[in-house]
Amino acid sequence: QTLRTWARKHADELKPATSSQLPKRFNQKRIYSMLHAVGGSGDHGILGAGLCAGYRWDSGIETGLSAHYYSLTNWGNGIVPVGLDARLPISWSKTGRFVSLFQLTTGLGFSHSRESFHPDHNTITHKGTGFFIQPGLAFRMNITRQLGMIFDLCYMSSRLPIAESSSQNTLDWESKHYILSRFGILF
Repeated sequence: QTLRTWARKHADELKPATSSQLPKRFNQKRIYSMLHAVGGSGDHGILGAGLCAGYRWDSGIETGLSAHYYSLTNWGNGIVPVGLDARLPISWSKTGRFVSLFQLTTGLGFSHSRESFHPDHNTITHKGTGFFIQPGLAFRMNITRQLGMIFDLCYMSSRLPIAESSSQNTLDWESKHYILSRFGILF
């Protein structure tokens, strides 16, 4: 009986806060930008950089557009993923300084590749434009009303067509998988 009475009395304190209820002294701007540095490993090592511009809704959900350049360190080629970015808040501190988010980025992956001999097809090939998906977790630390830092840990899967250089006919599709970490400045 006393637990039920206590729960009724403190029900408002037990409910999770919404984005609009968070203190406004930290980065709660509607329109935001981020610059990222990226490193990762998987089928190849990756180093890169990118940017994102987005909008934060009343519910705390963030949506935006992102573009990156990932250099594949093993063989000198690169991927330019351009996509839609979405972040859903999982939890945040009482002050709003620390926020954990689920993130999902998906879109087109433009290959920046050299022509190379493909032994399976016995011809000179290059990689074309395909698609990618990148789910992960993000941790944001709001420093001031205008500035924050964000750290993401993501899985990325890309699928790019392999085309014959002379005729541009698609011969095959190549799937690659990576674990990425991104560090960014949010403003």
